[in-house]
Parts: sequence; structure tokens; C-alpha cells
Amino acid sequence: QGVGTALVGHVESEAVRRGLSRLKVVTVQAADWARAFYLGLSYELVETRDTPEGGVVIYSKALS
Repeated sequence: QGVGTALVGHVESEAVRRGLSRLKVVTVQAADWARAFYLGLSYELVETRDTPEGGVVIYSKALS
């Protein structure tokens, strides 16, 4: 339905308005849906960290 994409788009627009040039997103490693979602929005996988809870994945995107 596009709600998540619209929310991320709003956050990105606000970040640009505030002068940021890059965003990072952290999500749990087990959230397979998040991988497809953020990669589909042009985020790049930059790091995976093990944690006692099962691990986190960090995505990053340069803003224009």
C-alpha cells in the first residue's frame, strides 16, 4: 500500500531539509522483509553486527 515507502520518503526529505547527506537504518537481522524493503529504496548494506538478541543489520543511503 506504500505507507512504509511514504514514511521513509518523508524522513529522507526532512533529513535533506536539515542538511544531512546520508541516512543509516538499523534493523534486526532476522527481519528478512526489511532487507528487500531497504534495498528496494536504494539503501546499501554496510554492516552486520552480532548481538545477544540475534544480530542487527545496518543500511546506508546517500541523500541528494
